[in-house]
Amino acid sequence: MEQWGKVRRIEGGDTMNAAGMVKMQADSRDASFVRYETLVDKNARQRNAASIYEKKTFYGKLQHIFVVRVPAHHSINLLAPETIFFAAIYPCQLISTPSALNSLDIHFYSTLSNTLDIVDITCVQCLVGRIPIDGGRVWAVVDRSGDLARATFED
Repeated sequence: MEQWGKVRRIEGGDTMNAAGMVKMQADSRDASFVRYETLVDKNARQRNAASIYEKKTFYGKLQHIFVVRVPAHHSINLLAPETIFFAAIYPCQLISTPSALNSLDIHFYSTLSNTLDIVDITCVQCLVGRIPIDGGRVWAVVDRSGDLARATFED
């Protein structure tokens, strides 16, 4: 297993830094906060219920990027070697959005979870920005790829 410090989406975009590997310079932006999407089981807390998955969007701090190289082996029906990338992310614990801002695609958090989400790297969608509010006790997450990044035209 390897650990990487940076990754960039194939379709282009910003370079995402793994906070656990890349030291942030005092005069630079923090390029470790990301938006990621996963399928979440709606019935996870109901033991005998059938799984029903829905796509959910999360924001968090990219902490580690793990690379696992799996060699080809006939016992697991893997005919060619594969490389799998995982992202370890501390999720933001979102708080409620003020009602005056509901129409905007801005989310707020005050702390990060102390448990890591381990997801396939393809779940990571993009970098997001953050703006400190209330002296840094609350942060606004600004997602450039959301509704605010698209032009709208009105008559």
